[in-house]
Amino acid sequence: MHQVRPRSLAEPGELQARRALLYTEPLSQPLRRYVAGLRDRRGDVPDFDPAEAGVEARILVLHDSPGARTEGDETASRFVSVDNDDAASESMWQARREAGLRHGVLHWNIVPWHLPPARTSPTAKEVADGAAELAALLPLLGSLHAIVLSGRSAQRSWAKVSARLGDAAALVSTWHASPGAVVVRGRREELVRDLQRAAELAGVPLFP
Repeated sequence: MHQVRPRSLAEPGELQARRALLYTEPLSQPLRRYVAGLRDRRGDVPDFDPAEAGVEARILVLHDSPGARTEGDETASRFVSVDNDDAASESMWQARREAGLRHGVLHWNIVPWHLPPARTSPTAKEVADGAAELAALLPLLGSLHAIVLSGRSAQRSWAKVSARLGDAAALVSTWHASPGAVVVRGRREELVRDLQRAAELAGVPLFP
């Protein structure tokens, strides 16, 4: 959540600056090395957003698997970011803004690599493999206090692997931020409140 407006990674100049930041931001370097190892084992994996909290994140927002705007041609961001140019990212950007949650956050996916074309949900094996990779990520986040499970798919995936991952942090389950999920009356307000609860659990200050 780097800019004062959503979808900022649609702008070529901002995207170029963010890609440069990936190699210069100290808090991102352990995560960049982690992703490089993932690519060796798993193939196409987007990067963490270097404009977020990096290894000092106190809140980890876990989605299911990477969205479409994290792969493709040179206009794709290749970041897991609320600044991406898609409706779900914009909706999460707005929810974080309404919650006052601007800092201390990192977004990631339980299955961090791209799924095959035309498939939107990971298989049980992919979830188990993702848990193995997530178990290697969590020790890098030494300040982590809360994990937000974004959407029912992420919640189901976590339920399958939680015994392996242990009690790394307090859990907060919430709605997926996509417009189709939060269009139901009351869900968007719940999402905002859940983000605020995660901030409270993690000791992250909120901003008006």
